[in-house]
Formats: sequence, C-alpha cells, structure tokens
Amino acid sequence: VLQVGRHAVTLSSGANYWLPRRERHSGKEYLANGWVDVSSGKVMLGDANTMCATVFYGQYLYSKYSGDWKLAEKNFPRLLDLMRYLEIVNDWAVPSTSARENTRFGGIDMDTITYLGLCGLEKIATQLGRESDRGRIMYLRMKTCWSGFLRMNFARWIDPQGTYPWMTIHGFAENEPGIFRIPPPEKQQEGMFGHAATVFSWIGDQPEMFQALNDIYPEAFLVNYQTELIEKKLPGWRKQEYWVEAPHVFIAARAWLPGWPQREVARDYELWLTHIRNHSIWGEECRWKNGVDGEVPPPSWAAGMLAVLQGREDGIYLIDWEPAELGSATYDRRSGVLQVELDSEKPFSLLLHSPREIISAPGKITPEPNSCYKIDMPKVSGLVKIAFRIGSDDGNSSGSVGRKPGSVSGKR
Repeated sequence: VLQVGRHAVTLSSGANYWLPRRERHSGKEYLANGWVDVSSGKVMLGDANTMCATVFYGQYLYSKYSGDWKLAEKNFPRLLDLMRYLEIVNDWAVPSTSARENTRFGGIDMDTITYLGLCGLEKIATQLGRESDRGRIMYLRMKTCWSGFLRMNFARWIDPQGTYPWMTIHGFAENEPGIFRIPPPEKQQEGMFGHAATVFSWIGDQPEMFQALNDIYPEAFLVNYQTELIEKKLPGWRKQEYWVEAPHVFIAARAWLPGWPQREVARDYELWLTHIRNHSIWGEECRWKNGVDGEVPPPSWAAGMLAVLQGREDGIYLIDWEPAELGSATYDRRSGVLQVELDSEKPFSLLLHSPREIISAPGKITPEPNSCYKIDMPKVSGLVKIAFRIGSDDGNSSGSVGRKPGSVSGKR
C-alpha cells in the first residue's frame, strides 16, 4: 500500500499533471487540474480545489504512516505552488473554497477534502520546521473552513420555523447557499446519500472533519442531525447499491459521538457489512476472486470506520507519532499492554488517547487534556510496549487498536 502511495504522490506532484492558468479577474497565475466545465461562459476547470487538496492530504497520509518525510520535503515547494489556487480564488466575502475557476462556488465533498488537505499540509509544514509556511497554511485553512462547518445548521438559520423541512444546505456560492431538496423516500436517488455523507468526510473516513464538527457543535445537535435528518429523511441509507461509501460514513459519524449506544453502532455495522457482501460490486469482485463461498472482507475504503469502531471499544488509540514509521499495533485487554511497532532515527513525541492511566512506557509520560497522554519517545526501531492500569471489569481478549490520524484541532 505504501509503495502505491509513494508512486501516486510522486506522480501527482509532477509538473506534467498540472496546467498553468490565470484568474479571470486579477490575471494572477496558478496551477490547476480538473474536469472541463463548459456550462457557463468561458471554459473552466471543475473541482480544482479537490484536485490540489487531494495531493496535500495524500502526501500527508503517506508520510505519516511510512515515516518518509524526505519525500514531503522534496515535494513541499510544489505543494505550496498548488496552494496558490486556493489563495487566489478566495476572498473574505465568500469564506469558502471554489470548485470552479471563474465563479465562487463550493460545497459537498469539495469543501470537505479542501479542509482535510489544508490540515494535512499544515502538519507537513510542522514536521519540516517551516513555521512561516505553517502560518500561511493555517490562515488559509481558517479562511476557507466555515462553509464546511456551517452548512449543517444553515438551513435552520434561514428557515427557523421549519417551513421547508426538506431543505438542506450542501455548500455556498457567491450569490446564495447551495440548497439541496430531500424528496420523499420513494423518490430518493442514490446520489443524495453520497451528498449527505460527504459533509463528514471525503472518500473514506478521515478524522479531521469529524473532529472539527464535534468540537464546534454540541453533541445534542449532532445526535439530532443523525436522528432527524439521516434516520427519518434518508431511511434507506443502510442499504445502498451504488453509494456504498455513504453508510459507513454515517456509522463512523455515530461512533464518534460518545453518547451514541454501542449496540446500535454494532447493529448498523453488521447490516452494512451483510449488504455489501451480498448486494454490491465489492462483494461480486471478492466472490469472483475467492470463489462463491470465499470470504468477503470489509472493503479497504472503510478502514477509517473500522479504526473508529475498534478504538471505541477500549478508548485506546494512537493520534500522533510523527516522524516515526508506524507498523502494527495490538492491545491485550487481560494484561493492559499495548504493543506498537515504531521506527524513528530520532526522539519524537507519541500522542495517544486512553481512559486508563499509563503506568509504564519507554519515555516520560505527560497527561494531556481530553484523556490524552504524551510520551517522550527515544530513538526506536521495533516493538514498543505501553502498559495501562486495568480493573476488574476488563475483558479477556485482544484486539487491534483503532488508529485515528491526528486532528489539527485540540479536542480528541
């Protein structure tokens, strides 16, 4: 997987992938890519914000899990060049990213991946010690993120009486919000499930937007969003033929909520897994490769959801381990010992979440807010053991640790 990731990151950062363009009004130059949109006036590229942000986030994930920050350092000048599109097409009048070159419009998955991409780029700048660039990236992230945050509640702001209960907002343009009408269940098309899911994450289940929404909104609001909008107005979300990505995003979003019942999360997971095994392209491909009676494992693009579910069981998961390379991680509930494969040529800080006190670790242990611990790790190459205080209510089994890549926001 890391070899494929390195190839993809190298290819997408190359000069041949990007087109030199000029902003229509100011004439400023930038690089961009995207599909060709001929729907309005002069030909322009579509989803250009998604294209550059995907490269940011892909580089971040590759470096985070591989420990290869030299490639990030090599590609960093190009990443800053690609960020120019986001800087040039934005202003404070419309605090969002633009999915089109010549008009200000963003929403759905485009706003989400742009936020994720800038979070990742900020983390890269931090690891490389580029403080000036980190400030520039942070400023842009804060300038463009509010359209992604506010769309969940904006329909109630413009319609406080609930006169139009079918109305949701998926994004914003320079002249109006992007209004999305939810039809009755019998007339719903599969695409709308994907639109609702990408409010929380892009392709997969990335943690940064989940965490940001949990930081901004009260838990009661997010619970109500799930019960009133997703459950009642999109009742068929658990069984999707095409948008099979949508159900696991909703499951992950519920697993992020501390008060959501574990039995309901587990039930929805089993319903979803049974459905994709029997009624999806993924299931058909697995049966074709492994035989009619062969195993159909959870798809790789649901790995983020699986990490959230597993991390929820014990509340023990890794958050940040940069610049180390991360291998496997297992937690034995009987002994209360976490074993992690880490490789780093220099000392680093390991940040993890645990509701239990850490009683031994290879370095100094510092309690952090929100049930987190920081461990000052020495140079390591191999298996690291961390022990937790256990009680009589602990189970007797072992399980893999749900890993959530670090969130830029403070609460975890």
